[in-house]
Amino acid sequence: MIEKLPTVLMYGGGRQSIYICCLIIDGKLPVPDYTIIADTGREKATTWTYLQQHVIREYPTQIHRVSKEKYATVDLWGGKDKDSLLIPAFTFPDGKLETFCSNEWKERGCSRFLKKTIGIKKWVTWIGFSVDEPKRYNARRQSLGDSVWFPLVDGVPTTKQGCVDGVKAHGWPEPVHSACWMCPLQDDNDRIANTPDDHQKAIRFDADLRLKDPNVFIHRSRVPYSEVVLVSSLKKEKDPCDSGLCMI
Repeated sequence: MIEKLPTVLMYGGGRQSIYICCLIIDGKLPVPDYTIIADTGREKATTWTYLQQHVIREYPTQIHRVSKEKYATVDLWGGKDKDSLLIPAFTFPDGKLETFCSNEWKERGCSRFLKKTIGIKKWVTWIGFSVDEPKRYNARRQSLGDSVWFPLVDGVPTTKQGCVDGVKAHGWPEPVHSACWMCPLQDDNDRIANTPDDHQKAIRFDADLRLKDPNVFIHRSRVPYSEVVLVSSLKKEKDPCDSGLCMI
């Protein structure tokens, strides 16, 4: 007899995750056994507002909020020497650090939550990569095999823009791009959409980083964030978070 594993939707708070919820609400996708969102302690305020005002009101089951403070083992600094910055910050003059935060704060933290708090050992993870992201979903399928499923590829094939259109057709407003408010992978359009409070927190965060390492910056211009002039553009400059579950 083949073991039927429980299903877990990783809700990232972005356009793709929100559209998956719309599809579940509308009966176009089955209801997963568990739905979880990682609380990094630095998620944009708009992510939580949208979740509370729209998704939770219609979603058919509980959405578990998994705290980084409880389930992650490191915060900003770690690695072998304990002093490596674990976010993909830009370095002076022309480098960029690797992305570790998404793996530890989200994927591993949520895995520990499922094992320690929910009490399950194995599950099928639902991830919201869309059909126009073959590099992301093929890499995950290769590493995880049958323990991962992509609702927007394997269930209801949908592009990123199709997710936006589908959310609006459901009757909800267009979601703001999800990320941590200090995430270096955002483009200026996303930063402009941050709340004033999140913007000020990002300025302080950026300055605090250089108290420990004077050569790291959260903006690709590699100047202090307080001095950056954000410019709205049709050009997309953000990089996808290939290492983990952010921005979906």
